[in-house]
Amino acid sequence: RDPAPHRPGLAVRAGVLVAAVAVNDVLAKLLYAEPPPGVPVAQAEFAGQLMYYGAAPVHIALFVVLP
Repeated sequence: RDPAPHRPGLAVRAGVLVAAVAVNDVLAKLLYAEPPPGVPVAQAEFAGQLMYYGAAPVHIALFVVLP
């Protein structure tokens, strides 16, 4: 039996992945530019950079295994 008989098409899955990558990048930039209250600026900047640059290889891998 097929575990996912009504799997969304490639266009839908690609659209969701592109949206998720965009949201991740925007969140990383917001974290870098304006840290939440109570978080030291240096830690927030490091977290934002790690989130932005560290996720790039993961994004590329997800785009490769998408089809």
